[in-house]
Amino acid sequence: MEYITVGKLNKSFGTKGQIRVVPEKAFKSDLENCDVWFVEKAGHLIPYFVESLDESVHFLVKFEDVDAPETAKEITGCILKLRKKDVSYKEDIEGDDLDKLVGFTIKTESGQIIGRIQSVEEYPKQLMAILIDDKQNRILIPLVSEFMKDLDVTNSLLIMNLPEGLIESQLGK
Repeated sequence: MEYITVGKLNKSFGTKGQIRVVPEKAFKSDLENCDVWFVEKAGHLIPYFVESLDESVHFLVKFEDVDAPETAKEITGCILKLRKKDVSYKEDIEGDDLDKLVGFTIKTESGQIIGRIQSVEEYPKQLMAILIDDKQNRILIPLVSEFMKDLDVTNSLLIMNLPEGLIESQLGK
C-alpha cells in the first residue's frame, strides 16, 4: 500500500492527550475527512484512529488510546501519513512539492484553457497558483484539493473544476 506525507505531529497539548498537528496545506481537508492516520515512528507506520479533531484554536487531534500527555509525547515530532487512496490529490506531487506545478497549464474539465502557472505563492489559509492568460492578465487560482480533478504530468496539465465566476471576477467581466 502507498502512503503520502500529509503533515507532522508537533506538540502535546493539554492534559487529555491531544496533539497539535502541522498539516501540509494541500492535505488539510483530507485529514479532516479521514478516521485513521498513520504515524511514522522508527521507520514503521503505525495506524492511529482519530477520536476527535479540534480546529478552534490550533489543529488538534485526539487519538483513541492516547489519553495522557506522556502517551502523546511518544509520537510528537513524527511524520504523519495517509493512505494514497484516502487522499483526494493523488498524483506524484506532495504538499511540499506544489512548486513543481510551475509551467503546468490549468484547464477546466470542460476543456477551457485558463493559463500557464507562473508561480505558486502562499496566501493566508491556502496556496495560490499565479497564472498569466493569453491577454497577459494575472489570475489567482486556489490550489485546493476540492478543485483539482486530475494531473497529467506527461502533458503538464492540471485539470480543475473551478467555481463559476472565479476567473471572470478577476478579469472584471
